[in-house]
Amino acid sequence: MAILLDSGFLVLLADKGAKDHQWATEALDATTDDVWTTEAVLTEAAAALAELGGRAAFGLVLKLVEDDTIKIFRPLEADTGTVGRLLARNAGRQFTFATAGLVAAVDALPRATVYTTAAELFKSLRTLARDVVPHVAPHVAPTDD
Repeated sequence: MAILLDSGFLVLLADKGAKDHQWATEALDATTDDVWTTEAVLTEAAAALAELGGRAAFGLVLKLVEDDTIKIFRPLEADTGTVGRLLARNAGRQFTFATAGLVAAVDALPRATVYTTAAELFKSLRTLARDVVPHVAPHVAPTDD
C-alpha cells in the first residue's frame, strides 16, 4: 500500500498550532506503508506555510523528505499523458497540477490512498479509469477503492 500526502496534510504536519496537527502527526506515525508526495505538492505546502508565517516550519517537511520518510513521486516521469488528460478532464474545477500528480500516483502506485484536508474535492475526483480516489481526511470516514 502507498500513502500520498497532499499539501493540506503537509501544512497540518508542519504547523504545530493547527487544529488537526495531532491527527496528521498520529496518522503519519501510525503507517508502515510507503509515504509519497510530489514536488508540486511540496511547492503548494511551502506557499501555504509562508502565508501563515510558518516558513520555518516547512523545514520539518523537508527533513522528512531528506530522511526518506516521505518519498517523491514524479508524475511526469511516470507518464506525462496521464497528467495532461487529468488536467483536461478537470478544467474549470479546483484542480491543480499538484492534484493531478496525486491522482496520477493513485493509478501508478499499488493500493494508494491520499491523506488530505480537501475531502470535498477528493470525494468527487476519479482516476483515468473512473475509479474513486481513496482518501483519508480529519473528521471524515476513510474511502476505499
